[in-house]
Amino acid sequence: MHESKLLLIGNNTEIYRDINDKLKQNQSDIIITRLKDISYALKLIKTEQCYHLFISDRDPGLELYSEMRNNNCSAQGLLLTSKEYHISVDNYFSFSKNSKTLIDDLFDEINALIKHYDVFCSYTRKYSDDVVPVCSELKMMKKRPWLDQWEIKPGDEFEEEIEHQIKKIKKYFIFIGDNVGDFQKREIRQIIKQYEKNKNDKKVIPILLKSLKEKTPDSSLELNKHNHVDLRENYDDALEKLRKSLIA
Repeated sequence: MHESKLLLIGNNTEIYRDINDKLKQNQSDIIITRLKDISYALKLIKTEQCYHLFISDRDPGLELYSEMRNNNCSAQGLLLTSKEYHISVDNYFSFSKNSKTLIDDLFDEINALIKHYDVFCSYTRKYSDDVVPVCSELKMMKKRPWLDQWEIKPGDEFEEEIEHQIKKIKKYFIFIGDNVGDFQKREIRQIIKQYEKNKNDKKVIPILLKSLKEKTPDSSLELNKHNHVDLRENYDDALEKLRKSLIA
């Protein structure tokens, strides 16, 4: 699991105190770092091996967000303006600054963002030794892949959880080896169904593993119309392509 770091940029001492107290009350493992220096905040985001959030006054927050985009790094973010809170992810949510439940609302949204995943990873379990290192590399790049063996806990209804994540997550890495198991085939059908329902909001990326002897995936999987990434070629270049695919 990811360590979660909340960066507070700006001078809002009251918000820092209140949200920190709320996190402690709920025994959260989120670490809060209060900063005023944008360049140092950017350095943290680029070099720390952890999952980042930030709360910010509007102007420094927008400056940091712009610098992050320019440097090809990302963090799920919370922007604090003078009038309302904005959550800067794919959608914006606003909270009135006068809201009596402001800190509770903010706490709920922080927890929701921490559960955000960049990509769903579909694979056949026999290829775990090939898939897990790729996902670990993505984590080192501060991307958050959803991988069943990392995220599903004992006692979870795993099929229900997988279906939920396929619906929720917008990007899919489908790892293809020489054999595709029945369970992965069901996952792929669910993924294609979600993609066909919302092509503008979803992205499917087949990833060809070294064990695959054919040039492209089996046509019955309906993946050949999606541009693939081939791990059989230059491995580092392939990883960089995967990283970039999660930025756009």
